[in-house]
Amino acid sequence: MNFIYEVFFNELEFSQLKNSETEPILQAQVILVFLEERLKVLNKWLKYHVFESAQEQIHFFKLLKPSLFSKIIFYKSMLKTESHVPINKKER
Repeated sequence: MNFIYEVFFNELEFSQLKNSETEPILQAQVILVFLEERLKVLNKWLKYHVFESAQEQIHFFKLLKPSLFSKIIFYKSMLKTESHVPINKKER
């Protein structure tokens, strides 16, 4: 199960992307592209993967997959919020 986590939920790569941009809108866009690509790969992988046990399946769907979705939801909401901030407020 650790292999699955390392492939789809690479925190090091995610943190590098997170630190690559200082502008919140650009940062959210870059991270969303990265996370949505991971989600596509994950969905393709899930079509053909057979879990070894029910416990492994529960762990994956209860803990690992929601962590990816929560980040997507967060950055989509951050992008929406930041894109509606008036320009003068951002410069202060």
